[in-house]
Amino acid sequence: MVTNPNFFSTSNDSDPLNQIKDAVDFPHSGLIKSLNGAMSDRFVISGCNITVSSSPHTAFTVATGVAIIEGRKQAITGATINLTNTQTNGFHLIVAPKPAGGPPLASTVAFRQSTNNAINAIPDIIAGDTIIAAVKYLGSGTAPEIQYLTADKKSSSLSIARDNGTTYIEGLTIQSNAGDIEIEAKESDKDIIFKVNDNNTPTEIMRIDGSELRVGIGTNAPDADLHIRSASNPTLRLQENSQDGYLDLIGVVDSQAKIQATNTTTNEEIILDIDADADGSGTQKIRFFRNSGTTGSSYIYFQKGDTTNTVTALLKSTTGQMSFGTNAIDANAMITVEGAISLDEISAPSNTADRGQLYTNADNHLHFINGAGTDVKVTEEVFIVALSDETTDLTIGNGKASFHMPFAMTLTAVKANCTTAPTGATIIVDINEAGTTIFSTQSNRPTIAIGATSANAAGIDDTALANDALITFDIDQIGSTAAGKGLKVTLYGYRA
Repeated sequence: MVTNPNFFSTSNDSDPLNQIKDAVDFPHSGLIKSLNGAMSDRFVISGCNITVSSSPHTAFTVATGVAIIEGRKQAITGATINLTNTQTNGFHLIVAPKPAGGPPLASTVAFRQSTNNAINAIPDIIAGDTIIAAVKYLGSGTAPEIQYLTADKKSSSLSIARDNGTTYIEGLTIQSNAGDIEIEAKESDKDIIFKVNDNNTPTEIMRIDGSELRVGIGTNAPDADLHIRSASNPTLRLQENSQDGYLDLIGVVDSQAKIQATNTTTNEEIILDIDADADGSGTQKIRFFRNSGTTGSSYIYFQKGDTTNTVTALLKSTTGQMSFGTNAIDANAMITVEGAISLDEISAPSNTADRGQLYTNADNHLHFINGAGTDVKVTEEVFIVALSDETTDLTIGNGKASFHMPFAMTLTAVKANCTTAPTGATIIVDINEAGTTIFSTQSNRPTIAIGATSANAAGIDDTALANDALITFDIDQIGSTAAGKGLKVTLYGYRA
């Protein structure tokens, strides 16, 4: 058996420069015939090994092989063929004729034999022949010479070049490499453009930008890694096979970015699902509804991941109303909350000219500032207690007034004021919880100076007033020249 060497060479010499030589096409008749076949897009790439019978060496058994025929990888069916022209030093061709149906049908090998009056030249090929080998018959006692007319290119590739007027420049290659199909633009910074024939007009549908390394669909100037542009909606549609619902990524329409979900059997809904379970429950979701039969007109839902799909936030797009912790929006409120609201401590807001603001200050109070800039402690409790009438001189004594605390309270400040200022001496007030003063020293007690009408306590030692505790008020000192009149005491604090 003479094994196909996969390049142009005789069977008795592995040097591809050595060819079968005839008297007409000398010195490279085999190469000339092979190049003719290759230019016709027909050449063997593997197999077709030939076994020659013993003397008289007229039976040639050709094994099955593979060829490139009209750009396709095709099988050549092997067979045993017999040489009938046994003229010594006669030249012949073993070929795979073009099958009657054409590729991809396999063809069976055959001989193209020289005639007795043309024994000095390799015979002509017939249109459609794929040349396998050239044979020089040396007589019945000597094994013939066999030259394979084949190629060593076993991997499939395609190279496309262009004529720039003086030479050809390779522009694109398509090749199979380790199982992958590679398409490569060979010229620097050149785009790869895909066009379709639209009513006999070539229309570009996709472009790969060679300089910016971007892909454009519907645009010849992509300005992002993937740039999709469409003259009509939708730009991109995502749809599961055989399902009614689909998602359209429409892009910018009328200056608005749009993502539209459509279901042909129910209302439209978009669900952004994170870490979805197999059954669709126990997930973190953002849901966008339109025309839902159970939720009204248009909503955006934020759902936490539990089996009940509890709504954690809801925006009703038609009115701008929002809810947190519940999907039942109060029709009379813009914000509905089921649960606590946490406010971090800040200093007083500066922008209060046009609207009121709620905030928590470092004093542990909830504050409200109105549009005029007035700051009110919303959580502060205030008690005002009169220790006398407005016209009678004050007198020293215990238990001038008393009450029971309606709730537990943390006392933050005490203030005393009178209608008529004392003269000659100050006014001193004491406050007792369950019979015990809340001031450790007399100097801490509210003291109205001579000629003054108000004073704050210097310090409070017992700030925790218990629920239902008896609070009593004493006057420890009054003015000596004028006692003062209309004494009141104010307690400030917040519920404990």
